[in-house]
Amino acid sequence: MLKNFHILFIITILTNISYSKKCFDYQLTDGSERLLAYGMDTTYHWWAVTEPFEDFKRLIVDGEELSTVRNLTTPVFSQDGNRWASFMKDNSGWILVDQDSSWRINTTKPGTIVYSADSKVMAYSYFQGETLEKIIIDNQEVQSFDRSSDIFLSQDGSSYAFVQDRGGLITLLIDGRASGVYDQITPFGFLNDGSFLWAAGISGNWHVFRNFEEYSEMYNYVDYGQINPDGSLAAYAARLTSNQYVAVLIDDELSSPLETTRLDFISNLKLHPFEPILSYEANFNDNYNVYMNTVPYEAGRINSPPQFTHDGEEMFFVGCRIDCFASVNGKKYSLQAVDLENRVLAVKPKSETFAFTTSSSLVVRDMTKKELWSGMMANETINPRYNRVDDRYETLGVINNRLYLLTCRDKE
Repeated sequence: MLKNFHILFIITILTNISYSKKCFDYQLTDGSERLLAYGMDTTYHWWAVTEPFEDFKRLIVDGEELSTVRNLTTPVFSQDGNRWASFMKDNSGWILVDQDSSWRINTTKPGTIVYSADSKVMAYSYFQGETLEKIIIDNQEVQSFDRSSDIFLSQDGSSYAFVQDRGGLITLLIDGRASGVYDQITPFGFLNDGSFLWAAGISGNWHVFRNFEEYSEMYNYVDYGQINPDGSLAAYAARLTSNQYVAVLIDDELSSPLETTRLDFISNLKLHPFEPILSYEANFNDNYNVYMNTVPYEAGRINSPPQFTHDGEEMFFVGCRIDCFASVNGKKYSLQAVDLENRVLAVKPKSETFAFTTSSSLVVRDMTKKELWSGMMANETINPRYNRVDDRYETLGVINNRLYLLTCRDKE
């Protein structure tokens, strides 16, 4: 497996974080029911699970309280944010509930829920007996005894794939057809032509496959396999038999995959959401850089994982050498103001700001003015997001069993 650097960097606190008129906080639950769990999707939804009575649960989605049930699963949201679903159990058995309707399922154990990339098709699974899993994909039924990966759907939901592990005999199933047996399989996902991209290794020899055909040279290992949202691009990182590393970009508009310069190490590969662009951390001759395709940007010896904004306009990361800085498309901003140890960063494109959460608050940093601002303090928070619908940074926080939405804008 590719090495993982432990990302740890602390920026000395030199500036006070002040409460700001740019931040507004909203109470979501009143605390009358015990708060069991809560979270957000990547768009604009929030959810919570409460306990109105002992051994009963209630799901709340965006403030809508659903009926009290015996048990339920965490809701799953579609990529476009327009759909969600959850399994719930009442006194008569399990029900699958979505944003519009519900229907009963004859099972003693629910499985998983996934949506196609275009969000139009939902697949779900449930178990009959201890081992038989029934997978329902748009009214098509598939049976499995040994699924060991997520269920992958094609862009339009017409095809499916997943990994099976039968007592150590690991195969990939695509629309009912099984691959050969491997020691390890890493599925990437479906491209927009309906082909499935995956990597597999046996006895330390790895290849990338497109459906059931070899699509690469032999590697020592393959990692970070990914497909962009519309299935037009794919990427992965590989360790060559020479023990050097390359990043590979697959674009069907090109006659063959593009391979980067050979490097000593590659980590945290990220594919642009729309364009044939990669970002990744790399080390070559003890020089640490973050790359966009083959263009290096100076990085720290420790960095946050490079990330693209949701619209793909900016590539962002934070790095530290002696001093720390933020980098936006290669432009560096000096940072001297906050502890960012192991924190997930949210970025609003073209704002020259980013947000993070501490254990008690949502904090926004202006990279040009070197200012920080925050709203109310909570007992605990979760990772932040940039809500592009409401144009604000957000997180959820808890104070004495009450759930709050903590929000901050980049300007008043």
